[in-house]
Amino acid sequence: MQNKLVNPQHKDWLAIKCLAVLLKPLATASKWLGGQIYPTLPLVMPAIDALEDVLNDHYLFDDVLNVAGNETYVDGTRVIMKDCHAVIKRLFASRFSILKSKNLIWIAYLDPRVASAMNHFNLEEEPGAQASLIKAAVELHEYPFPSLTTSYTPGKTKKNYLIASPRVCLERKNAPQHRCKKAVHDAFEAYLTMAKSLMTGDDESDDEDDSNPFDWWRVNKVAYPHLSKLARKWLGAEATSVPSERAFSIDGNIITTKRSSLTRDLIRDLVLITENTNRKQPLPRRKKQNEFAHPTTPVLE
Repeated sequence: MQNKLVNPQHKDWLAIKCLAVLLKPLATASKWLGGQIYPTLPLVMPAIDALEDVLNDHYLFDDVLNVAGNETYVDGTRVIMKDCHAVIKRLFASRFSILKSKNLIWIAYLDPRVASAMNHFNLEEEPGAQASLIKAAVELHEYPFPSLTTSYTPGKTKKNYLIASPRVCLERKNAPQHRCKKAVHDAFEAYLTMAKSLMTGDDESDDEDDSNPFDWWRVNKVAYPHLSKLARKWLGAEATSVPSERAFSIDGNIITTKRSSLTRDLIRDLVLITENTNRKQPLPRRKKQNEFAHPTTPVLE
């Protein structure tokens, strides 16, 4: 066995270039969803959709392979790269296909930069995503709603009130929620119009505030009170753990299969295990006098 490294040959460099083409989109998405650029959660589905488009490209390596010309090793490299491509596609589908049925589809609406296009789903999915957002906004608010009233004014006479049918009574009971749903729908339509104007440059607001969704919602939360709470709940959620957390905390450096869903109790237990595992020597046991104990009371170690 040779102990020294062997210089890559031309076919090896060609395979490396093809791997770079395959992995570069994954690296770009990981950078944007790595927790350093906020907000990240509304960008999850657009990033996944963009990656899926790249992985579904059957001619992904053609530009690199065509440069090599008619070399004998090109066909062999093409076969190997297609196998790698197929493996990455299977792993990608098994990991991220389930996310398309989650809240991540409509959460992207909360970022004005993404809401103007929403290219990560088909036109057939758009009504369902908008309905899910409106439903979530209605459920998040507490009665009474802003600019809405939950009071009901019966008929002018007692007779008119008594002859009301059960259907009318049911409508009266659900009237506040119905009015809230319509108010949220109208606010959402106005918000989409505003988001499109931001991207097209028709709006005359400050560009610096528009570039940061947090600043945009801070300025416009009064204009969209039915959506601001929903944006505050989801917009700042991180897609992955923060790199600084992993660098400066014990619990951040603990890698588990549940890394993205650590609870406080689990963190406490993992930190305890880590600290005791890394402890090279046991600490000396010292007796501590209890100042509240009776002189004849034995001191517990």
